[in-house]
Amino acid sequence: MPKKPKNEVPKLEPLELISRLLALHLVKDMENTEAAARLGAVGFDDKSVGEMVGITESTVRGIRFRRSKKPAKKKNNSAR
Repeated sequence: MPKKPKNEVPKLEPLELISRLLALHLVKDMENTEAAARLGAVGFDDKSVGEMVGITESTVRGIRFRRSKKPAKKKNNSAR
């Protein structure tokens, strides 16, 4: 069985393609780490996020892990 070339892009369903294009448009001016975090937060898997942003899948997992470890911001109760 012949192997697929590594640089061959898999054919996407039309809805998946549209959602990726919209997502890329929304994060185009962000840094890679912020873009990866936002794309992951809206439901894209690590592999898809990595492909869209141009970083590896493991880097996306690292970004997601570091973001989950940040302490929550405290509420300001001085406005009572």
